[in-house]
Order: sequence, then C-alpha cells, then structure tokens
Amino acid sequence: MNGRVRVGRRETRVDDDRSTRLVLLCPPSSVCPYARRPGPLGGALATPTQNRPLSRRRHQVALPCCRNQFGTLACRGLRRSQADIFEYRCLNDHDFHTIDCCMECRDYIETHKIHPQNAKPIFKAPWHCKDTHSFAFCRKFRTSGMGKYSCSTPEFAMRVCRMTCGYCDDKLYSYDKAAPPC
Repeated sequence: MNGRVRVGRRETRVDDDRSTRLVLLCPPSSVCPYARRPGPLGGALATPTQNRPLSRRRHQVALPCCRNQFGTLACRGLRRSQADIFEYRCLNDHDFHTIDCCMECRDYIETHKIHPQNAKPIFKAPWHCKDTHSFAFCRKFRTSGMGKYSCSTPEFAMRVCRMTCGYCDDKLYSYDKAAPPC
C-alpha cells in the first residue's frame, strides 16, 4: 500500500517495504536550494540518504527475569492480607505479574491450580499498551538510552516506553515463553 501525505512543499511517502521517505517538492519554475536531482515532472526532489524501515529494532526484546521486586515478604504479606486484590492483580496487571511480585504470582497460580485459560489477559500483551512518557522522550530513550538504562533493560523499559521498546507483542507474553526466575 503506497501512501502520501502532503504538507505545504513537503511530501512524505510510505512505500510497500514499510520505509518512509521525505521528499521535498519544488515547482519547476523555482529554484530549490535543497534539491539533489531533477524530479519526474521537471521539479526538483530531495531525498534523505538513510531510508531505514520504521519497525527495525536494535535490541533483543525479552521479558525481565522473574523475581519479587517488592521483596518476598511484602508480596507474601499482600497475598495473605488482601487475597482478592492480590489475585486480581496477578491475573490482570502485567507490571505486577511480571515485575513486582512475579515469583509469588507464579506460586499462587500453581498452588491454586489456576488454569491458563482463566489467566488469559496475562498471557497476551496489555490491552492498552502505550508509553508512559512522550514520543520524543521514548524515541531518544530507544536510540541513546538514559544513563545506565535503555530499551535493553526490560524492568525499566517496560514501565517507561513499553510500546517504543517493543513490549507490545503477544508472543512475548505467551504461556510457553514465561520468563525464567532470577
């Protein structure tokens, strides 16, 4: 599917190979300072040198290893004192199940013999999968990181820039690919 978006004298083309190309259109009668070669209709075209696919990732996306980030005592205490809330969050909240109390949630699911069909939301990408920060921040985070954190540190990347770093894929959360314990 080829698509074009035209804004003033600029036109963005999306080609079949999912790459985006910025094309600067100049009328045939004007001189275009950014032109590199003549266009098909006599006007000048300027194309960027890099024509990289939009979906290419530079890091391997994997869920973080399974541990109780809140601490074993805190997760057990929550499980004992507020069992209903704990069960709901284990079966519906991705951050809680994957990062905060992962080992305790797994133990709970195994102990109570909860069938994977009943925990279906956990084994798919979050329904509302989005970045918690701005597009510009997440783009910079993906390309250059932020101190010692980047898209390759899953505990942080999942919470900050989930969509930009590639944590919105159902295959990551499948029952067969459960994260190993730390």
